[in-house]
Amino acid sequence: MTQLPQYNCLPSHDTEHDTDTSAECQRKRARVELSPVKKQILELAFIFSPTAVGERKYKLARILGLDPRSVSFWFQTELSKNKSKTKTGNTADDAISVTSSD
Repeated sequence: MTQLPQYNCLPSHDTEHDTDTSAECQRKRARVELSPVKKQILELAFIFSPTAVGERKYKLARILGLDPRSVSFWFQTELSKNKSKTKTGNTADDAISVTSSD
């Protein structure tokens, strides 16, 4: 498991020096690429329950070797994708429908 860097870039209470412009604080967290197996496990967990909170989130993170925050973000993204699919009516069943020309 790759450890992501932790940054201590909290704003100070001093209003004159409230912005931290150091290069270390300007970097973004590295994006976590999931293997196909990890994606399948998360998808199955999502089908079982579309939210990952509390102990369930920590168990999934420990099993997959991920940060609990990454698991939360994945579930939030997947939930958002599913909500937008249901609003627009674009489901997998609609995409598969085939008309015959007999």
